[in-house]
Amino acid sequence: NRAMLGAPGHAAMLDSAVASGERHKASAKLAAGRVLVVGHRGAGGNGPSRGHAGRMHRENTVASFAAAAAAGADAVELDVQLTADGVPVVWHDDFVYYRERAKAGAGDRDFSRAAVSDFTLAQWRERVGGDAAAGRPSAQLGRPFSHGAAAEPWDALVEGHLPTLEEALAAVDPTTGLLWDLELKFCEARSDARRGEGLEGEVAWAAYTRLAAEATHAVAARSGHAVMYSSFDPDACMAARAVAPAEVAVLMLTDASHCPAGGHADARRCSLAAATAFVDAHGLDGMVAEVLALQKDPSFCKWGSEARGRWLLTYGNANNSEDVIAWQLGKGVMGICTDDLVSARNVVAAAAAC
Repeated sequence: NRAMLGAPGHAAMLDSAVASGERHKASAKLAAGRVLVVGHRGAGGNGPSRGHAGRMHRENTVASFAAAAAAGADAVELDVQLTADGVPVVWHDDFVYYRERAKAGAGDRDFSRAAVSDFTLAQWRERVGGDAAAGRPSAQLGRPFSHGAAAEPWDALVEGHLPTLEEALAAVDPTTGLLWDLELKFCEARSDARRGEGLEGEVAWAAYTRLAAEATHAVAARSGHAVMYSSFDPDACMAARAVAPAEVAVLMLTDASHCPAGGHADARRCSLAAATAFVDAHGLDGMVAEVLALQKDPSFCKWGSEARGRWLLTYGNANNSEDVIAWQLGKGVMGICTDDLVSARNVVAAAAAC
């Protein structure tokens, strides 16, 4: 189904970008021998509390990426999903809850819900993301801030339209040296359903992840930025490794079933052991692990080391704790993805000065 799998033409775009000789030295910072501070969705993901520092800037916006760079982040993580016509846009959640701003005083029942892949780029800009060039703001957004909760209004002190990947990368000067972790994201309910259709579904899903990797890399290759790729989806990791040049790092994200109560249907996602085996079997460069899973079994810290050609980064809400950040230093962790860039930088700098 071409409509489901995306628009044609990405392979040609990729070939053009690669043929132009544009390459990214994404591994340069990872190999610099120090712990990187990575801004989560820019200057921080947006939690439920208005008083939380992470609600200052709307996550995954140009303003948030600029704030992360200004705060001294070594890298930023952002989430990439494809529209129905195959354009990479920056959005994290499985679904978008949105309504016209004219209805901002209405109840939660007035939110519409859809996945990014339900919109063409034009529809995304008109109904949800806004358009900076046209001066059109984003819609009023909502978010369920806990599992099973209803969507509630989701605002930030510094708003911004929801950019395409191309717009996000173009807004920051490549000479700043910021490393971009481009996380390939998908609506998991739909990916699980597609895989559950047997061999035909698995093949179709693998083809879709390949299109996502090709479309994302075509944009990244033109941008002049240093990038790396990551994904919770094992098929997307394999697709990114097949598409990206060898010098561009590809890492598998894993919560090791620490977060979902029922674990994952995909055995490759169910433990740190499964993740490391997958990385080694498919020529990936390392993994980004939920830090609480790593604390539960610190022996996996030894698995990731620069000398062995494997990179170990961490993510998770616990990375907003100075004590948790300090625990990771000297254990082989090479990067810490956090919502609290200032505290993370202070802890890493203090340790380096000792």
